[in-house]
Amino acid sequence: MSLFDCKMVMEKIYEYLDQELAETDKEQIDQHLADCNSCRAEFVLEQQITQKIISSSWNQISIDELVQRSFMQLSAEEEN
Repeated sequence: MSLFDCKMVMEKIYEYLDQELAETDKEQIDQHLADCNSCRAEFVLEQQITQKIISSSWNQISIDELVQRSFMQLSAEEEN
């Protein structure tokens, strides 16, 4: 049973994505994500957005436009 609840996981999700957590916190989040469909879905979405941002060219468009494009692309992928 995970000691982290949904709120705690969402508060630490970016640190988790950036691999900036202590091993014990990482293990707790791993366990929570394995057990919680809602948090796992949110994690997958945040992970996809992060990957899209990293793989996109920052120099050619504004960050707002990049985020908007990422959301539009993810939405289109979900429809397929």
